[in-house]
Amino acid sequence: MIVSKDIKVVSEALKKGELVAIPTETVYGLAANIYDEKAIHQIYSLKKRPKSNPLIVHIGNCDQLDLLVKNVPKEVASLIQAFWPGPLTLLLEKSDLVPSYITAGSDKVAVRMPNHTLVLELLNLIDFPLAAPSANPYKRISPTEVNHVVNYFEHDLNYILDGGKCEVGVESTILGFEKGEPIIYRLGGISKEKIESVLKREVNVSGSKSVNLPGSAKKHYSPLKRMIVTENINKEVLANYPKRIAVIQFSDELLFEDVAIKFSFQGDFDNASKNLFSYLHFLDQQDIDLIICERFPANDLGLTLNDRVERASVE
Repeated sequence: MIVSKDIKVVSEALKKGELVAIPTETVYGLAANIYDEKAIHQIYSLKKRPKSNPLIVHIGNCDQLDLLVKNVPKEVASLIQAFWPGPLTLLLEKSDLVPSYITAGSDKVAVRMPNHTLVLELLNLIDFPLAAPSANPYKRISPTEVNHVVNYFEHDLNYILDGGKCEVGVESTILGFEKGEPIIYRLGGISKEKIESVLKREVNVSGSKSVNLPGSAKKHYSPLKRMIVTENINKEVLANYPKRIAVIQFSDELLFEDVAIKFSFQGDFDNASKNLFSYLHFLDQQDIDLIICERFPANDLGLTLNDRVERASVE
């Protein structure tokens, strides 16, 4: 496995039909040319991901978007101006240029422009968009650092484009439209409040079963260690004593100091977003029996973070 910052080397590998792990501001992705059906099937196979689960298409400029979608709602222009490049994925009606194996047969395609210098350079060097689901086995913790990808796929990938630690640390927000109404289908790195401030109206969050989307499995983002999410962290620590416990807190008000490991985000949503998955990766390697995570406040990125930890704790 070669870990490199050389986008030319990585671009040549992609042109040859190889899979490459790439950084984005959200998480590391397992990338392939969207027009190379064999390579796309390799993504599904390597991740053990159901082929009924569509992929997000990553682009480097808006000219590429015009080729991939049609019948675009007027409000999309405002969203692109405010959030691209960045962690917003738009679910739009696909053009005939988008293969059905990318969308799992849907007539809509999920597209985003990642906010990472290396990947934007890569996307503008090659002449095809990239499918790039998170570079982890299906339902496992998303990777936010190179070593996470290495731990998962050291013997299965030839190249990782090294972009350092992901700045956002959780997946993109997915937003689409139904009968002209904007809907957030997946909470992510851009909060509901920020989207509403741009569109100047309320936006619903939907777990609609009528739309097939990435990251919608009930159990997802999961560590191997057992995990509990609670609003009363002290009660759970006491109930599980004397197990070897790791605690993840948004605040820093743990009454019981006798735990094996304690992390606090010091009440900072950006800190929590950037480091949550990294902490889970770290804790999976430690000699502990249980992870107890404090539920986040139900606003701003707290909604996204609660979505991730609640899915991660499903048994």
